Amino acid sequence: HGKADFTLWVKPQGKKKHKLAVIGESKSTHNLLLPNTAAELVRKYKEAYQAVVPNENKRTTEWSHIAHPLAQLIGYMIDNKQRHGSLTSATRTYFVFLEGNAENMSVQVSEPYFVGEPTYLRAWSYITSLGAAQKGKFVAPSGWLKTTSDKQTPQPSPESTGSQSRKRTTTKHTKKRGSGNSAGSMGQSSKKPNNCASTGASLELMHVPFKDLKIGAEIGFGRNGSVFQVQWENQKFALKQFDLSKGGFDAFHNELAAYARLQDAWSRLVPEPMFVSESPSGAIRYLGLELGRDPSGDDYFTTEWSSVLNSLKTEYGMRLPDSIHSNGLIITKDGQDHLVAIDLEDWSAVSD
Repeated sequence: HGKADFTLWVKPQGKKKHKLAVIGESKSTHNLLLPNTAAELVRKYKEAYQAVVPNENKRTTEWSHIAHPLAQLIGYMIDNKQRHGSLTSATRTYFVFLEGNAENMSVQVSEPYFVGEPTYLRAWSYITSLGAAQKGKFVAPSGWLKTTSDKQTPQPSPESTGSQSRKRTTTKHTKKRGSGNSAGSMGQSSKKPNNCASTGASLELMHVPFKDLKIGAEIGFGRNGSVFQVQWENQKFALKQFDLSKGGFDAFHNELAAYARLQDAWSRLVPEPMFVSESPSGAIRYLGLELGRDPSGDDYFTTEWSSVLNSLKTEYGMRLPDSIHSNGLIITKDGQDHLVAIDLEDWSAVSD
């Protein structure tokens, strides 16, 4: 049998043996850059094959993160003579169905089901029941070689898209669903401003595609995720992560509101925000910041830090939580070192 990431088995009532129901490929969200529609998934799959197959040494992002995992799944399904499969990340699942036999076999792909949707588990249950009830002959395309290593790439290509739980009708471009389209999410084009309605201010930051960021080592921990060193256009920045599954949506926009309020204090009391980005799944937001360094010196906590907090309060009417008693960095600007505050997502306005 093919070495799929996982398989689902069902024990039919009155039977002693379990029956294979679903073949699954599951990758981390970072390594499985799944789009938001079946039509887009199929388009990128085909484009990747057209770009890579004629030149075996060429590997595109779409090949590594979309075409190869989907091709592996199709191969494992054929190896195991199972028509039902799933391509899954931490945020969404596409269900795959092999229709027909031999040279008439086609691949049907459902619209994505997003984790947290009311229909997500119901869809899994339905597909599993279909797989367990599969009957009839299964004939692989002629010349098929069993998938025994990741280097082999199955050739059947999705020719049409459809929804498995909707009788596999032709897919239309419909409004995107799920976490990748939360209200107030960042725009799809670069240089789109992020409006901070909570402060009445506007913060215009460039939107950088995630694929253009070269993420390096983890350099810290925010209140909602990790902080990484990142390189973009040959410059180094700090990249702060906001996980939407852990309350990151509000934290992200609160932090943007703080930076909008503090625009004339950038590099003096807080780092300068440089850009925004989001993971391919839309489940994680990122804020690119001016890169600083850890402070040193015995007087840091008692003198300079108190001065930073006092300036935020008296000049800008902002208060940081008491739990952030000494969370700052040193930013060097115009030859001068400045202690700046970070972790602004839980700020509050000072009462009059």
